[in-house]
Formats: sequence, C-alpha cells, structure tokens
Amino acid sequence: MEKVSTTFLRFAKPFWDPETSDLSPESPEVESLLRTCALVWNAVVAADNSGNDSWLQQLEDVVRQESHFSALLHDLISWKRIQFAAYPWLIGDYGFRYDEDGELRFYANAHASKAIEQAGVPIVPNRDSDSGLAIVLLSFAEPMMEAFGNPSPRSNEFDAALTLSHVVWNAATVDQRSGSRERVQHLLDDNKAYPEIVSLIRMLDERKRAQFSNFSKLLGSYDYDLKPAGDISLWVHTHEAESYS
Repeated sequence: MEKVSTTFLRFAKPFWDPETSDLSPESPEVESLLRTCALVWNAVVAADNSGNDSWLQQLEDVVRQESHFSALLHDLISWKRIQFAAYPWLIGDYGFRYDEDGELRFYANAHASKAIEQAGVPIVPNRDSDSGLAIVLLSFAEPMMEAFGNPSPRSNEFDAALTLSHVVWNAATVDQRSGSRERVQHLLDDNKAYPEIVSLIRMLDERKRAQFSNFSKLLGSYDYDLKPAGDISLWVHTHEAESYS
C-alpha cells in the first residue's frame, strides 16, 4: 500500500515537483503551496464523502477576487476528484524533517477529521469570520478535541478545548513575533500544578510553531451557534500581534 506521504506528494506534483523545482522543500513558497494542497484535499473529502461543502465554499470566497488563485483552486479540486477520488481520508500533520541519517524526508498522516465531524455533527466555518480563520482554528484545535475525548459541542470539555487552543495560539504567536518564550512560559508556570495541562500547552505550542508558523494573526473574539439542523456555525475575528497586551 502506498504511503500517505507519497500519495500527497503525487497530488502536489503538478504544482511542485521536488525532483525538478528550484524551490527548496523548506522554503516559505513550498510550505504555502503544500498547505494549499492540504486544505483543498480536505475540503474535497469533506464535500464528497461527508456532504459538507462549507470548506470548499469558504476557500472559494477567499480566492474569488484573485483570478490566478481561483484557477489554481479549481485545478486542485478537479485533480483530487479525477485522479485521487479513491482516497477518502483527510491529510493530518505533514511536513519535512531530518531522519537519523541527516536526510530530509517528507511525512504525512491521514485521519478521519474530528474537526469536520464531531459525533456526526458538522462544524461549519461562518463566512463572516476573518478570511477562513475559523477553519484554521478548528484544524489547530483538533488534537485538543481528541485529548478531551471528542466531546459534544457546547459541553464543558468542548469549550475548554477551544479555549486552551485559543490562549496558546495567541501566546505562541506573540512569542514568535518577539523571538522569546515569555508568554508560553507564563502559561506553563501558571499551570505547573496540573501536569496534564502543561503537557497540552507544550503540545499546542510545538504544533503552532511547526504547522502554523506562517499564520501571524492573533485570535480575537470567537463563538459558535448551534443551528436547527445540528450544524455549528463558528466565527473568529483577529487582530495584529502588535496590538496584543
């Protein structure tokens, strides 16, 4: 069976071929392109396998005013549906890392997304939120949902998972801007009596730096509504890190 990492790189190959491209695998351009490929892959899987097209609609809203990006988006959607329709799984964590021999290797994990579907209840990013950041927050918070046992929306556990993800995102973002570890260290110190929380904070901090480092905005207010059909409409607003205090 083909590895997830191999399949994902085949999907991205028409847009970035590591064998012929002059771009370094560790360059911001490649990181951005692979992130776009992963977002589109997951959005198509959600639409075609779960009947939830909200991610695709959100992506289309974001690129509608940019003809070049709109064309790329639709090329990726068609490529996934024509050549990779047999793969119903979602892309989880991925990236490049050095193995024990010092070789740079690409890795990718597949999973059934708990961020898209919580016990059969889809989470729909609200289109009024800031440039699709609702999707980013849900993706970032996914390990927290798993750590809390994939709780039902509006439960104390669900809200606690989102809250801790929100707080660590902002602390890690400010630390990245300043080149320090001060904000995250304050969180660790404040929760040193709770080893499990400390472990989760460390995990989220590492996840922000490794997988979401190009997202430099702070999370402002956020909330979600339960709709009559059972959907959750989530919205997130942001502000720049310089205004954080």
